[in-house]
Amino acid sequence: MAKKTKLKIITPNGIFLEKEIDIITIKTTEGYKGFQYGIQPIVASLVPSKFNIRIDLKQEELYILSGIIYAEKEFINIITDSISYEKTILEGNSYSKTNNFKTSIENIEKEIKLKKEIEKTRNN
Repeated sequence: MAKKTKLKIITPNGIFLEKEIDIITIKTTEGYKGFQYGIQPIVASLVPSKFNIRIDLKQEELYILSGIIYAEKEFINIITDSISYEKTILEGNSYSKTNNFKTSIENIEKEIKLKKEIEKTRNN
């Protein structure tokens, strides 16, 4: 039996989802990536997309506008402002290219800051 990974999705309103999963496949700025138990530490920016969570043989679909994912061996954390089980979240995405660019830069800055914090904790 495969080991499970603890997934936690956090929004400004609190915890959106907290489950033990087999794998999550989600779109980062570098394309779709799968995250599962045993992954090397990684921080990545998320882009507007549909993503999948597999638990045993069942698959759940969710939709996200943007966010940050941090994964390390036994857990995956996603921090986002906009997530839903409804596809309409993507259809209502009225960001202009300027706002998308600004959001991308902000996400990259957050990603760099998170990576620096992770390195600090490892070096202590």
